[in-house]
Amino acid sequence: MAVMPDGSKRVLVLKARDARKARQAIDLIPSPGVQSYRGVQLRDIGHGELAGMERGFVLAGDAAAVHAAIDSAATPGGSLGSDKTYGELRKGLPHERLVTGYLSPAWLKSHLGGPAALLSAAAHVPSLQASAISMGATGKRLELTLRSRPAPGASTACGGNGGDPSGLLAKAPARPAAFVSLTGLRCLLGDAMVSPTSGIGKALRNFAVAAQGAGVNVGTELLPLLGGESALTLTPGANGPGITLDAAGVPAGKGMDVIGRLQPAIVKLLNGGNPDDTPDISASGVNGVNVLTTSLSSGLKLNYAAFGGDLLVSTDPNGIASARKGAHLADSANFKTLLGDRPKSTSALVFFDLEKLLALADQAGLSSNPTYSAVRDDLQKIGAAGIVLAREGKDIDAELRLKLP
Repeated sequence: MAVMPDGSKRVLVLKARDARKARQAIDLIPSPGVQSYRGVQLRDIGHGELAGMERGFVLAGDAAAVHAAIDSAATPGGSLGSDKTYGELRKGLPHERLVTGYLSPAWLKSHLGGPAALLSAAAHVPSLQASAISMGATGKRLELTLRSRPAPGASTACGGNGGDPSGLLAKAPARPAAFVSLTGLRCLLGDAMVSPTSGIGKALRNFAVAAQGAGVNVGTELLPLLGGESALTLTPGANGPGITLDAAGVPAGKGMDVIGRLQPAIVKLLNGGNPDDTPDISASGVNGVNVLTTSLSSGLKLNYAAFGGDLLVSTDPNGIASARKGAHLADSANFKTLLGDRPKSTSALVFFDLEKLLALADQAGLSSNPTYSAVRDDLQKIGAAGIVLAREGKDIDAELRLKLP
């Protein structure tokens, strides 16, 4: 199926196994008339649509789209198959695939502007020029692959070809509900701060003002701590989900110093208090690691620790304890099935344990939402999902991998 640039006209192209029977089927369609275009006989099938045969293919769809398909076949270099960018992107897709598609720049801009902008930001490129897409299955998983060509122009200031999240995986708990790792979180947050329309950016700007009052410059002291690999982990807990941020490559002394001075601003951001108030801070030991704890309210505490070159911030002390000792995500069977063969250099890596994630959604009351209820059982059957974003040569690969039931 091909969709014309305006999105309103479509043509279906079918390879006929038996051209004679295909022609007979078209001729049996009740029709007010027959026309000829470039020597191709087309039958009017109603609603402004035509059907006909061209070089062993059945063409059916809006009249303008059928005409365009015939024009493409008759014009040297006029078809998608002769497009150089499409050919290069298609070669980079997995060989075993059931579906192959192509998304033009105009279609990406008009239909996937938001997701395309998020993807380009995560990959540290200015925008996407075009994309090829495929779906296929291996023995244990279903793969949806999007290979994109960055638009011409210099990479963003965040540039780089990604990193290896293995160190973060070696600290993530073995059975989280969700795990997300990113390269250059500093860049994404910095871009959000300067965006006049971003809600996150507005919150960050307000936080930066409060941080400045506490003696911390967000741009020169805090964001540089997030310049390497960062990971966010969501884990189920008796008192609600635990959230842990792990920032790699942070000097322990510097990281804890900045975090300590930021406490009044964090209290102001999360608790609505006066930034001049003295936060309730305590220190303790967890699995041999010094942990700094700030009580924001009766039900919310933030725990901070630095070890092994990482700075960890968690709503649950167990998030720091499990990072220090015990089994980790890199060793879990589902993670190995979905992401064990990931590219070594990645811009983003995501893992979902859908059973645990759905349990958290139920706990949050989403079961009363009809849309959620309609897809919940199917998602639970999948069990686990993974996403990997990586740079492959001059192109970008984004893969969604689902564990087969």
